Amino acid sequence: MPKPLEYTHAGTYFSKFMNDAQKALNAPTSNVTYTAVQSVFMVFRRRLTLKQSILFASALPVILRALYIQDWDTNEEILKFSNMTALNNEALSLRKHHNFSPENTIEIVADVLKRHVDEDVFKKRLKEISQDAYNFWVPD
Repeated sequence: MPKPLEYTHAGTYFSKFMNDAQKALNAPTSNVTYTAVQSVFMVFRRRLTLKQSILFASALPVILRALYIQDWDTNEEILKFSNMTALNNEALSLRKHHNFSPENTIEIVADVLKRHVDEDVFKKRLKEISQDAYNFWVPD
């Protein structure tokens, strides 16, 4: 079997995602963009079991999948989903003095991410996890 294209072109796909995210976030640098994306993944991940996280990660492009699991403390307490304001505030708390993300970072990153995944597979996996997980990435 030949090497899958998602691995062959992983860097290109990641660069396209990051460029789109940087524009959508109106971020001045790729570092600000990276922090925003990482913080959104961390907020989401804190609300899933390991099994649910693996299901979610399987719908992500390769490098975003790696970013999702990076520095994960799997012993961390699983939190409950709350309103988007509280979730966004949590996202903004990562590297608090160096995080220049907008107050609606989750919604922006979610919108960009949906353009870089197989949307049908992504939504299916989210529905398998929970309605709260689905609502996090696909708001009304």
